[in-house]
Amino acid sequence: MKKSLPVILLFLFVSVFSFAQSLTWTPITDYYEPRYAPYTFMLGSRFFLGGGLDSSSTMTATNDLEEYNFQTSQWESRASLPAGITMYDERQFVIGGMGYTTCGQLVPTSGGYMSTLYQYNPILDQWSAKAAFPGTPRYTPSTFSIGNYGYLGMGYVATHSDHYVNDFWQYDPDADAWTQITSFPGAERQAPVNFVINGMAYVGLGSSTVYMTDMYRFDTTSGGTWTQMANFPGTPRSAAASFVLNNIGYVVGGINSSQVALSDIWSYNPANNTWAAVDTFAGLALWDIVAGGNGYTAIAGTGRDSTGNFSSHLYQAGFPTGISQVISETPKTWSNGDKLHIVFSEPLSVQGSLVVYDVAGREISATALTTGQSSYILDYSSYASGLYLYSIQSPAFSNVNGKMIIGN
Repeated sequence: MKKSLPVILLFLFVSVFSFAQSLTWTPITDYYEPRYAPYTFMLGSRFFLGGGLDSSSTMTATNDLEEYNFQTSQWESRASLPAGITMYDERQFVIGGMGYTTCGQLVPTSGGYMSTLYQYNPILDQWSAKAAFPGTPRYTPSTFSIGNYGYLGMGYVATHSDHYVNDFWQYDPDADAWTQITSFPGAERQAPVNFVINGMAYVGLGSSTVYMTDMYRFDTTSGGTWTQMANFPGTPRSAAASFVLNNIGYVVGGINSSQVALSDIWSYNPANNTWAAVDTFAGLALWDIVAGGNGYTAIAGTGRDSTGNFSSHLYQAGFPTGISQVISETPKTWSNGDKLHIVFSEPLSVQGSLVVYDVAGREISATALTTGQSSYILDYSSYASGLYLYSIQSPAFSNVNGKMIIGN
């Protein structure tokens, strides 16, 4: 019989939402130094930030990575990207609990644009080189993930006649391979916004020689088709941040055609294809803000103002008191024989799922959790020895993530 040595690191955020446009912005601890155009991702309820330009007189590009500890309100150092991978305006996506970063511009500029792809494993705190992006090296593309695939397209390149492109590519982590797919149907551009809601990607805005407001939906279920949606009604902009909360997309800040940084926030509701002005971003006008979210919470910050000053401030988005109630707890978990027991303090209010991944981020199993269920037993007797990550997912709360080591 296998003996399990589970290392359980679980965080549960149970939320009951009713729709509200307004957001509250709660400051978290500043990043350890001001940054412009870093990368960020949320892996479950863990928030990571790294890379970008620092605020020194030489604006040096960095390759570091930090994780924000929500319990101590401190930043903790994690494994840096390999030596020499110092760039800014790289982009990222998340697949199977793993973070990926790609493209970007090396500093000094003579270093050119990048096409490398690196995968970050949060369990091992380790970076691995993956198949390089086969398209033209670039920075400021659009990136997102749907299901078990990553997507990358558009951006600024050195070799094209006007420097902007609209090609699109799909990355398969199981095959570690890229495939070119249907191009973005709008004009070529860099620094668009993108967010994914209910398996559909929404991509638009950005800039070339003009600043844009169009928005398109990308549907993988119909063979990878693009459909134009309602235009963004605000000021045309580029380098804005975007994230999703409660199945509503949000666009934050950016820069306009006069090179003035913006502070306004807009929401997009895919259910009725409408935009609405929300409020402002913590009173700050910034562009190249980063934003990381998991659908139930989001953090945004850093960036650059209109005068060139870099910011180290970050904020967590939420809903006004009375609109959203958030309960934070650690569920009871223990291992007995070949079974992992998980018990919630209250029954699930909506359906969910328990997904198990191997150390490479491949899905091993997925089990439905039903409304009213207050406990679950995971039988891993058939699993091979090794390290596994599991994620409990539901619209009612942020992902609950844990890891376990299964030995002989």
